[in-house]
Amino acid sequence: MLSVARVAVIDTGGSLKVGQHLRQAIAKVTSLPVLYVINTHVHPDHTYGNAAFLASQLNEVEPEFIGHEKLSTTMELRQEQYAKLNAKLLGEDALGTILVKPSIAVKSSLTLDLGDRSLVLTAHPVAHTHTDLTVMDSQTQTLFSGDLLFIERTPVVEGDVKGLIAELDKLKLSGALQVVPGHGPVSQDGVLDMKKAQTYLQVLLNDIRASIKQGVSMEATMNTAAATEKDKWLLFDVANRRNVNTLYPALEWE
Repeated sequence: MLSVARVAVIDTGGSLKVGQHLRQAIAKVTSLPVLYVINTHVHPDHTYGNAAFLASQLNEVEPEFIGHEKLSTTMELRQEQYAKLNAKLLGEDALGTILVKPSIAVKSSLTLDLGDRSLVLTAHPVAHTHTDLTVMDSQTQTLFSGDLLFIERTPVVEGDVKGLIAELDKLKLSGALQVVPGHGPVSQDGVLDMKKAQTYLQVLLNDIRASIKQGVSMEATMNTAAATEKDKWLLFDVANRRNVNTLYPALEWE
């Protein structure tokens, strides 16, 4: 018996409008139904286009929305914060954007049958966030890393920097032939790009630890931590200061 081919969407963008553009782009490529919408983590630039794939928008069968087991609760807790942020950053382009939570929660792993291929979804421990999920396409050996991997753009850590370094070690063993990062271009050498990200993260970790040991304030550390990596990454000043602001208080309690 032949399987019926179907479509899975991985991350939907930061607003209903962006999600609609994505849906229209998919329709130009295939008329197959979208049966799965997968979110790689909680951040609104990856989840707030979900509403574009609701049955009321598609006039089709409602897809399953899938995410990490902690995604639904975290979406609820941050709903007001993210709605205000979207309104501030996007203005009128944020109109119509609503929260669409997962209908399927992934605790460890889940395999989806798309007919001509399978997708293996893996839930990760605390790393970039505490809601990280990756997707491996069995046919092409393409890894969708979510924000566990940034390429060219400065990696961002909301969760645990040590956990993120450890999860990248695991992803290096995935056997992926290409990697689609959360931000940045598609990589044909994912292991190399993961090593680059780990180097930045390890330097950042070491420098913050050194500042704490020496009694250097968090504000001063924002200007010095990972300075040797500055010229290697885009958006360094903003993202690196944000990382220090997140990690310094946590590392004080090591």
